[in-house]
Amino acid sequence: MIDCLYMPAYAGGIIEVAKALWMAREKLDYGKLLSYAKRFDSQVVIKRLGYLLDKLGFETEITGHLRELRSAAVSPLDTEVPNEGKISTKWSIRQNVDIETIINAINN
Repeated sequence: MIDCLYMPAYAGGIIEVAKALWMAREKLDYGKLLSYAKRFDSQVVIKRLGYLLDKLGFETEITGHLRELRSAAVSPLDTEVPNEGKISTKWSIRQNVDIETIINAINN
């Protein structure tokens, strides 16, 4: 999961990463996920993970930890689409893939 967040293109894009995260939601060890994200030591992983957990409505305490770890520099949500769109200041993420598009893909 962490590798996919780092390089979404290798997993089919951020939509596919979000689907995988959603499908695994009941099996995830969130403490381990946070630990791996910290050890990976990549701001983009921390931001994408936090953003997706938050926007997809995951109820986990690690989102607070992820927010504390993120830097203010803005990172794109997906590297495969143009770097355009609103900026989530909460996560320092450029929302270049609409969250509604991600949710619709998960639900279909």
